[in-house]
Amino acid sequence: MEESVRTFIALLINDELKNRLKQIQEKLRLANADVKWIAPEEMHLTLKFLGNTGISQIDDIFKAVSEVAGNFPPILISLSSVGAFPCVNCPQIIWVGIDEGKEIICEINHCLENKLAMLGFKKEKKRFNPHLTVGRVKGLKGFTELTKRIVSVETPVERMLVSDIHIMKSQLTPQGAIHSVLERIALKI
Repeated sequence: MEESVRTFIALLINDELKNRLKQIQEKLRLANADVKWIAPEEMHLTLKFLGNTGISQIDDIFKAVSEVAGNFPPILISLSSVGAFPCVNCPQIIWVGIDEGKEIICEINHCLENKLAMLGFKKEKKRFNPHLTVGRVKGLKGFTELTKRIVSVETPVERMLVSDIHIMKSQLTPQGAIHSVLERIALKI
């Protein structure tokens, strides 16, 4: 049986943006809610989750992502507001959205979905919403205060230029997922 690796495709963010997201987390932490907060070094914007992928497929994925990346210039992105899936009044995933660059990121996702479908990966049924996950709600403790803070916390203004798409490996551990780069693909210059 072929060895597999848990894989996803992502845009990585710089330290300045991670620090801004950490500031948001600190404000939300004041709710003292039962939330597993994402470590800043693990924060990223997932374009497509592939799941367990055979090692032999990585080259084909690299080629597909390279074809898509070659059609898009680097993207200037900025943060939008804090939100939650499935909704703010019933948060399970707490995220910070993307404002500037959102349309281009959605277009990249659409192209990746089509290219990867040709390799046998299922297309996502839900509408893609570019975001950075900052926490996962684990229980009801502090729930009411958390929902108030999600809608009221201000997002700091920070912009960054994204010039690469990354194929990532995700290794699950009891402490949480550990991500590492399998391939880095530059956007069109």
